[in-house]
Amino acid sequence: MVFRNSERQLTIMMQIPSLGKLLVLALVIAGVWLFYKVRGRGPSATGHRGQGRQHRAQDSVALVQCPACQAWYPAQGGCSCGR
Repeated sequence: MVFRNSERQLTIMMQIPSLGKLLVLALVIAGVWLFYKVRGRGPSATGHRGQGRQHRAQDSVALVQCPACQAWYPAQGGCSCGR
């Protein structure tokens, strides 16, 4: 394939990023990063790091082990083995 001089210069210039292209690329990367920081991780992205642990502690249930079948069940309920 034979290039004319102007086509060769155009091909070389398309490979070198300009300042405008680099700025647009930086803005796109920053926008995607901010989007995932704010929306992607939920409460931890907004600075409420301790709330996740508090919710887990409130949802936890105390378990006891059945002496007959060795299965674990909630302390408020009974074991399904019937003993």
